[in-house]
Amino acid sequence: KVISPAARADEKTIQAFLREVSILKQLQHQYIVRMIEMGASGSDLFLSTEYFPAIPWERLCANWSAEQRIRVACAIMAQILAALEHAHAKSMVHRDVKPGNILISRIDGKLLGKLSDFGLAKHYTTAGMSQMTREGDVIGSLPFMSPEQFINSREARPSCDLYSAGATLYWMISGQNPIPLENHPCKF
Repeated sequence: KVISPAARADEKTIQAFLREVSILKQLQHQYIVRMIEMGASGSDLFLSTEYFPAIPWERLCANWSAEQRIRVACAIMAQILAALEHAHAKSMVHRDVKPGNILISRIDGKLLGKLSDFGLAKHYTTAGMSQMTREGDVIGSLPFMSPEQFINSREARPSCDLYSAGATLYWMISGQNPIPLENHPCKF
């Protein structure tokens, strides 16, 4: 992840970047993409993580039976739930659990899932203290966001991540978003 000089002029972008770095430093877990270092190169700030050669879920399960898809989706989600349990035990909430933030790779013949992108993560026990998320801000990805997080992203709790994990599991099994937004009465 790179923060360009133009983006560095935005204090909120810098705060979010530094918060992500701080959170990743605290989250050492086998199912969370590991941070390697944070630094500067020229006028760019960067955050580097371990290389994890992800396979898109759609390509991975393209020729699987429904039974295989369910079995593997549940196994991957069990890994992601272990990652979330670790984060929640450290008073952190991800706020953006979705298919795009779950990386899957084949390591030594076994499928391994890792949770990535903690850019929206925060300490939920200090909700509102940083003033980075203002009241009324909607933070997350709508098709996978819990109703509570949609109403008040600032006060998101671990239950919001669990909802998002369930919505992601639904997508992994069915291939469809849990709530089709294109026909939703609210226009976003």
